[in-house]
Amino acid sequence: MPKDSSTSRKLHRHDPLEKQIRQSRNPGILSQKFIYRQPKSDESDEEFLPKSLSRKVLQQAKLQRDEIAAEEKDLSMSSSRQSQDRLFALQDDDNDDYEMFPDPVMHEQIELSAEDERALELFMPSSSRPRLNLADLVLAKIREKEQANDPEQALRKKLDPKVVEVFVDVGKILSSYKSGKVPKAVRIIPKLRNWEEILFLTNPDRWTSNAVFAVTRIFATCFNTKIAERFYSLILLDRIRKNIEKHKRLNFHLFQSLRKALFRPAAFFKGLLLPLTESECTAREAVILASILAKMSIPVLHSAAAMLMLVQMPYSGPQMLFLKTLFNKKYALPRSVLADVLKYFFTFKSDERDMPVIWHQTVLVFVQRYKLSLSIAQREALGSVLKRQHHHSITAEIRRELFSAAIPMIDATSNRGDAQMKIS
Repeated sequence: MPKDSSTSRKLHRHDPLEKQIRQSRNPGILSQKFIYRQPKSDESDEEFLPKSLSRKVLQQAKLQRDEIAAEEKDLSMSSSRQSQDRLFALQDDDNDDYEMFPDPVMHEQIELSAEDERALELFMPSSSRPRLNLADLVLAKIREKEQANDPEQALRKKLDPKVVEVFVDVGKILSSYKSGKVPKAVRIIPKLRNWEEILFLTNPDRWTSNAVFAVTRIFATCFNTKIAERFYSLILLDRIRKNIEKHKRLNFHLFQSLRKALFRPAAFFKGLLLPLTESECTAREAVILASILAKMSIPVLHSAAAMLMLVQMPYSGPQMLFLKTLFNKKYALPRSVLADVLKYFFTFKSDERDMPVIWHQTVLVFVQRYKLSLSIAQREALGSVLKRQHHHSITAEIRRELFSAAIPMIDATSNRGDAQMKIS
């Protein structure tokens, strides 16, 4: 039986893909399942506003922008103006390609307070100044405060880093120094112009007592008395007072430092004894310093000048103790010094206070050592003071020493040492 020549069999076959695509693009009646559906573009679904309405919207947006810019004129800065221009920039009216966003949320006007605007400016980019960060601002303020309260940091910025490193290491050595040679860098400190700043880098508060003695020897043997005086008042005096306050006695090496400091008598009196007397000197401090004065030999003129400075100060117990110690050294004092000491004692005639024992002891020592140098008028004037300031046991001894001694013949023209007396 012959094969079926109908075309129904052909319909069940698939044509090549290329042929199917070509046929689907040709006009005509095609099978529904082979229709190629072209995707709809977004532009076909988008609805455009009329040109007149679009122009009105742009005008309203510009008006709102101008009003906001006018309100923020005093508060906004250059950076905020640039940011507002970017936020509110609009296209020209003749631009036909302007696209409106259908989302109404994008066109809502948000009202910001002045504080919110200032806070917002911190996060807005700006070309005129770097971007501000709250953490950076806080850290900068902390660093400024630390530098203001820490002079060491400010000092290190002025000096060469190598110099700072050397003397910081020297300070570490002096903080554990016991004996032996000190670093060579310490010996050149008195020769430097800014020696105080350099010495501050070594942290003198942490020096051992042995190191204080070693450095005191270096400054006491330097050729500049003013530098030694400055070292005594800045370093040595404070260290001694702290040690006495803490231990109720003075460390042996610090005691030796005071003895070595007397190698420069002028610096010793100006940098140690006189400042200590003017301040609130304790009895223990005065006794320790007076013991050093009694044991050490001091030039006559320096002792006389120290007496003159002491009698010019207001009365205090340490002052009397230092005067008594210097009187006991039996130096031949110039007449002008004796006259000033007597004038100082005469002021107590009108003093309503009853003077303590140390005052009477000082007057007794003065009379015992210099009674032969006093005239009859000076003895009588001092005797009138004793009538006002009376002690039951000491005053009688003072009067016996004062009026029982022979009165020597005094040459009025002699004024030995008056012109030479000076603390150099």
